[in-house]
Amino acid sequence: MDVDGSNVVQLTDWPGNESGSWSPDGSSVLIEGSPNSTDWEEDDLFVVDADGSNMVQLTDWPGFERGSWSSDGSRILIDSYRILIDSYPHDYNTDLFVVDVDGSNMVQLTDWPGDESGTWFPDGSRVLISGNPKEEQIFDGDFYGHNEDYYVVDVDGSNLVQLTDWPGAERVDWFPDGSRMLISGLISVVESLIPGVESSGVYEVDVDELDWVQLTDWPDYIGSFPYFILRSWSPDGSRVLVYSLVGGGPIEHATRDIYVVGADWSDWIRLTDWPGNEWGSWSPDGSQILIHSEPGNFWDGYEEERDVFVVDVDGSNMVQLTDWPGYEWGSWSSDGSRILITGNPDNADGDEDDVFVIRVSSR
Repeated sequence: MDVDGSNVVQLTDWPGNESGSWSPDGSSVLIEGSPNSTDWEEDDLFVVDADGSNMVQLTDWPGFERGSWSSDGSRILIDSYRILIDSYPHDYNTDLFVVDVDGSNMVQLTDWPGDESGTWFPDGSRVLISGNPKEEQIFDGDFYGHNEDYYVVDVDGSNLVQLTDWPGAERVDWFPDGSRMLISGLISVVESLIPGVESSGVYEVDVDELDWVQLTDWPDYIGSFPYFILRSWSPDGSRVLVYSLVGGGPIEHATRDIYVVGADWSDWIRLTDWPGNEWGSWSPDGSQILIHSEPGNFWDGYEEERDVFVVDVDGSNMVQLTDWPGYEWGSWSSDGSRILITGNPDNADGDEDDVFVIRVSSR
């Protein structure tokens, strides 16, 4: 869909909610949803050309799946969720698979007792896994993953290497060239408000040699907000997108804003100063930030309303892309000219979301 509302290409008209993600070259979309059910816990994975043709179903499994593209667009990394407990909140057993985009060459990477998540290495040769092969994950009503660690495995399931053995959960941020990663105890830092959970520092890891360098030694969380969280590097590595929790007092009263800062931690630019929570993602050329904004506090969890904005990296030219009654999510196309949005312009109940394409520039 162009910004004037013309040239709409509808990829799905299914009874439930769907979400989509672009292939690296922008020619195809990976869709998570069900053509026959309104229950998201029955979602399967499909690949379809951007014009709506040539749909291929990748999974038809019990439970639901989530997927992500390899960097060359030839494979999909699948998180497969099997429901273990028939109650709410549900507990799941998650395993990881890799499959070619045409549905062939399915490889199971994990068969572990708990809940795993996976992330592609930037070159698509390996997968970074967060999980625990020996024991089921802990769910205490607030957090998953207190005993998760990071592992690296080849796409054929061989050469499993454990990276971390820390008491809390960790977060990874990749350098743009894929040669290094930053591993930080982000979740542990936030969780340090909970007795017995300690923070970790930030470490730089060479992905070929798996050599470690400690960059910081953060103390446990004490004091008041603002509190800054490393989010992601710009495509050229010159800047960092940072979230802050602001508001003072208990964390449940905090809201989240977005900043951009230089890689040397100078030249801070505040992009949002809004009453709710915001999330951001870089455009492929690093010139703009796609922002998702919702009302409420950091600890409120899922909100029923979210809108999508685009802003230049210096804070200028803020454009609101959606002012719809419900909950929207967007993602960039590979060339930054279009944004894929999941939502419904007319319905706020979250049961009939569809997928749209919005053109944001002439690139």
